[in-house]
Amino acid sequence: MISIIIPVYNVEQDIRRCLNSVLAQSYKKFEVIVVDDGSTDNSGAICDEYARKDKRIKVFHKENGGLPSARNYGLDHIDVQTDFVCFIDSDDYVEQFWLQDYVDNYNGEDVLFQNAHWWKGSKIMLERKVAMDPSMSLFDKIKTLVERNTLYVWSAMWNADIIRQYNLRFPNYQYWEDVGFCFLYYKYCKSINIIPNERLHGYNYNYFYPITERKYNTVGVKWFDVKIDILNQWWHLCQVYGQEQKYNNYGIGIMQDIYSKLLEVYKNNMLESNERGRILSSIHRIEKKVVLPWIPLKVKIISIFLSLKISKLLSYLMKVV
Repeated sequence: MISIIIPVYNVEQDIRRCLNSVLAQSYKKFEVIVVDDGSTDNSGAICDEYARKDKRIKVFHKENGGLPSARNYGLDHIDVQTDFVCFIDSDDYVEQFWLQDYVDNYNGEDVLFQNAHWWKGSKIMLERKVAMDPSMSLFDKIKTLVERNTLYVWSAMWNADIIRQYNLRFPNYQYWEDVGFCFLYYKYCKSINIIPNERLHGYNYNYFYPITERKYNTVGVKWFDVKIDILNQWWHLCQVYGQEQKYNNYGIGIMQDIYSKLLEVYKNNMLESNERGRILSSIHRIEKKVVLPWIPLKVKIISIFLSLKISKLLSYLMKVV
């Protein structure tokens, strides 16, 4: 059986489309776990209405705790007979063949991915196509997903036994909670594959850009904490697979992101001084330094900090460059 977890928060305009698309699945052996994360609109009532009509839908109401909290609540309540877990965001929807494609293409993988449509309003923003060579090593498959930015839990079917055995849950991040979960899960999985689905696609992701952009680009101490946590998790994953030499591949992008935001914080005098101090201290949590790819980039970064006369900040960064 497949458990489908849907976190819900103030989506009364979209939740019917989401639930209708799930109930229309050609594959019928599933349960739907809806977690109303303290909605203040009619979302919770709409979900209850659907649960009364279809016994496969279970609705739980809880105080608002954010997306990771809602997904974790759902994981806490999957059926004991559940074999696989899928996730849907409540403003997204799926095609009728979504689950059937997973079932028809399943060959014992611990995680099986599908491609997806990304929508912005009524237009297709992106068609995410990722291919994997069957001869690739497990870590190289993971690296492919990382490099193609395919670290979304809603684009895959996950082995419930692995989640249960290792008590895997989403980290409490404001964003990138999917990445955190994936990196934790990949430590224990033995096989990964992606469906070569040419008809694109089973999952339709609603990329409402203004909201997503504000969420990701809100600069604060937590923004840096998440980035550093992800960087450390990536290092741990490389160690698990004995692929430490490939740490830099993904690490460079994260460190460049951190540098960019640090410049923004200091140049524009953002945040309080104690918050800036906490950010600097958090940089010391980076467990493995990232080697920047070429000297001119290092020189450019250092010259910018020197021009801003941020000697203390520069001294911190020099320890992790």
